[in-house]
Amino acid sequence: MTRPDQAQPSQRPTAKDPPRTYRVSCAPGLSPWLSQEIESLGLSVSGSDHTGIVTQGNWTDAMRMCLRLRTAYHVLQRFADIRAVDADMLYTESVRLPWERVISPDGYVSVISAVQNATIDNSMFPNMRLKDAIVDRIQNVHGRRPNAGSDRTQSVVHLYWKDDQARISLDLAGQKLSD
Repeated sequence: MTRPDQAQPSQRPTAKDPPRTYRVSCAPGLSPWLSQEIESLGLSVSGSDHTGIVTQGNWTDAMRMCLRLRTAYHVLQRFADIRAVDADMLYTESVRLPWERVISPDGYVSVISAVQNATIDNSMFPNMRLKDAIVDRIQNVHGRRPNAGSDRTQSVVHLYWKDDQARISLDLAGQKLSD
């Protein structure tokens, strides 16, 4: 019999719980230790760099990562990869995404980002444009929109935008998992 604190391999994905891609971030240089922690949970590492790893798993795996990883900062579930040459294109592409599937119109959303794009000279502007796209989409679908701001206790969306490529992810914990 397996103890509750021992690693459990991933359950087979089902239609209700399909496999997803996750980027798990960490402090610079800790990715080898983070990889070991991920593997001890029965997951495989499909990519690694100086500040994190990439893995696949189902929703149960994601929750186990949030609860059990000690060297991780964030567990990010990939939501979309889009092409955006500027903030207007970021908005146009982002407002097409099915935000209503993951954020309640009665909820609250916060956007954080890491941006390296020549058209951006204010680091908060991409956050605002992505937030606008999210709440506008939900407003169009539901007739009401979630509140938004800097509080990271509900839905947190992470934007990584370099040159003309943007990755939008859902931060599954919001706050750092470890400090």
